Amino acid sequence: MAVKSENAASASSSLMKEELVLQALRGCPNVVQSFGSDITTDCSGDSIYNVFLEFASGGSLFDFIKKTGSGTGLPEVLVRDCTRSILIGLKEVHDHGFVHCDIKPHNVLLVPTVDGYIPKVADFGLAKRHNVRDGSGVRGTRLFFSPEMVVFGIQEAPSDIWALGCTVLMMLTGKPPWAYTSKSELFSHIATETPTIPHHISKAAQNFLSCCFVRHSATRLTAAELLSHFFLLESGECKEVFIQESAEVSNQKYLGVKPQSQHCPSALPSFIPLPSSSPKSGECKEVFIQESAEVSNQKYLGVKPQSQHCPSALPSFIPLPSSSPKEEEDIPAAVERTCYKQNHPLAIMGCQPPVTFTVCAN
Repeated sequence: MAVKSENAASASSSLMKEELVLQALRGCPNVVQSFGSDITTDCSGDSIYNVFLEFASGGSLFDFIKKTGSGTGLPEVLVRDCTRSILIGLKEVHDHGFVHCDIKPHNVLLVPTVDGYIPKVADFGLAKRHNVRDGSGVRGTRLFFSPEMVVFGIQEAPSDIWALGCTVLMMLTGKPPWAYTSKSELFSHIATETPTIPHHISKAAQNFLSCCFVRHSATRLTAAELLSHFFLLESGECKEVFIQESAEVSNQKYLGVKPQSQHCPSALPSFIPLPSSSPKSGECKEVFIQESAEVSNQKYLGVKPQSQHCPSALPSFIPLPSSSPKEEEDIPAAVERTCYKQNHPLAIMGCQPPVTFTVCAN
């Protein structure tokens, strides 16, 4: 195990709070586990608060990106697996009523398993309860701040999803969002722009990032919804023939244009995951997912979709355009989310007292 320690005098606002969150999340998959805590006295007589944590011998995801990606990012198949694991953990965090507030590669740890390592969400020192304002303002790492955090001082579960998108972007490119933006201009860029999505990645990955970077927090997809995104459901080598039309169909439908497909104009079956091995040429089962985005957007806009293959089966993924609606009225009424577009000017904060780690052999 690893021992995370902090002076007991300051632990009440940091490490003790983190331990309370970890106790609530005990047993959750893809969340670093806590085995309890105690208080000891160091050689100078100071009281030290210790939390016993699951040991992540693989280090952090940030270290893995720097070591394996060589500054250019990780292979997409690894990014897909890591993203799925992070989302599973993040869904548990949100389902238990917490907001992590500092999702980034540094706070995702690689815990050993029989087959290798599994990424787990860690470091809950800045976590908060959902819809509870504690007066400390928004917190976290500024490069991963969402627009609603910068503009309105609101930090809830959708903010974690934006930070997840920044994390995935860093896995794919090897660099954080806004890497070349000065500190003085950072917040103005976050408030008005969206991180650049590279063109060299697959269409599925581009669409996934677009869903994370929806600027309206009320319409940003949840962790549960993103787990059904075809970028994560796809297995093996990413074959763009499977998903090349999905983003185009999605945007056409959103703009009121009736989409057409030369492969299958009207048949819109639900997505069926592909086998792990790469399909041979000519064996692509494009009928499974080529127009899943159209079905999703029909459901999103209140239109009952039809499919000659599976009339009632609908994928849970709802692609959204990366650009934000011009006005709040542009958000379809079918989206029943809490709207966080309220002006709550709170101080920008994010400092956490320093902590130390000790690794125990057993």
